[in-house]
Amino acid sequence: YPDGLKLLALEPADKSLQRSVMGMAFTAGDFARAEELCRDGLRASPADVGLRQLLAEIRRARGDAAGAAAVLDELIAGPAPPPGALLARALLYEEGGEPDKAIPLLREVLARDKTRQRTAGTRLATVLERAGKPDEAKAVMAEVRRLQDVEVYGEAIKTQPTNRAMHVQVAE
Repeated sequence: YPDGLKLLALEPADKSLQRSVMGMAFTAGDFARAEELCRDGLRASPADVGLRQLLAEIRRARGDAAGAAAVLDELIAGPAPPPGALLARALLYEEGGEPDKAIPLLREVLARDKTRQRTAGTRLATVLERAGKPDEAKAVMAEVRRLQDVEVYGEAIKTQPTNRAMHVQVAE
């Protein structure tokens, strides 16, 4: 991180380096510097969804849930909200004790983003349980486990393509 800061001082216009150092600052817990770098990036590219989501994460890490929520609310207000922003906002609702607001966002992530299905499904099951809907939570968790099994067996087949027993298990 200190070397990244030195490089950035030498090459302040290097946006790729700026993002790398921003990530290093976040990882190092230097949230003030991470936010400063993020806001610099947003001044140059105000529509950058990734930077806006990162700003929300930085605000959350700094203990400013309301600031994080405001950034995420802007992101999810559009016609095609980014699944990462939906998930992050749902987590803030969950942490804030508002499970009923988290549930529809988690459902949308589950339906729209295959890469986040297990994460969103697990969170949804937890929130449903807390919201007093244990049967629905169990059904969601069963689907998450099924998805996990499909993924595990899919990877296993790649490494053991001639294992007929495994092919039968996947088919079942």
